[in-house]
Amino acid sequence: MFLFTLFQYIGVLLVFNKSKPFRKPIYTNFWFSFTAILAITFSLHLLLRPITIIQSLFQMLEIPLYWSLYILVAGIVYVIVAFAYEAFVMSLLKCSRKT
Repeated sequence: MFLFTLFQYIGVLLVFNKSKPFRKPIYTNFWFSFTAILAITFSLHLLLRPITIIQSLFQMLEIPLYWSLYILVAGIVYVIVAFAYEAFVMSLLKCSRKT
């Protein structure tokens, strides 16, 4: 569950970046981009190839590769759904409020 929630946090990080007060592309903010890339890299490494020290620190059990891939796909699907929701549903709600 912890590994999946990492991808949820990353999804929120990326999806809600485009609303107020930010409104600039991600790449224009170096520290934000650096932090996002670091979080993605750490999460992928923790999911696919955890180091023994980190595994014991987080008290993680070894999981089979197919479960790791399942969690990765579920995280990617979550990010895609969150982007679609923010782009389409929230824009429809904003348009309906204006009328």
